[in-house]
Amino acid sequence: MLLDKLDETATKRKAIKVLKSYQRYKRIANRNILFLQSPAMTGMPRSSSGENTEEIKIVNKVTAETIVKTIEHCIESIVGSDYRMLLENVYIHNDTAYEVQSTLLISESTMYRKLDVALICFAEIYPLEDLLVFC
Repeated sequence: MLLDKLDETATKRKAIKVLKSYQRYKRIANRNILFLQSPAMTGMPRSSSGENTEEIKIVNKVTAETIVKTIEHCIESIVGSDYRMLLENVYIHNDTAYEVQSTLLISESTMYRKLDVALICFAEIYPLEDLLVFC
């Protein structure tokens, strides 16, 4: 069976990398792009870079919005409220380990054990990138 050969350590590492990028993508997604700049007509010669920087900004914002919504949807799709709350508190709200333990009323070892399971569940659901690593 394929799941028997899952490299859990590498899979969790990839899931953590995606989840840790959430805050950065959230900031990009919230960036205001209403103030697009028109080309300046100064009359002075200049070399053109050949790229449309305004288009790049828009594409980056839309991409970031897609990633943010996908991460949030994947976390919501995980079965088990403890797993969802762990991922939300740790990666979405950036709570400390102590705050998470206090909120969920669990020990530190239980928190990390459940977090390991939650990361594997997230990796199985996440559609934008293959996070599962097999031996």
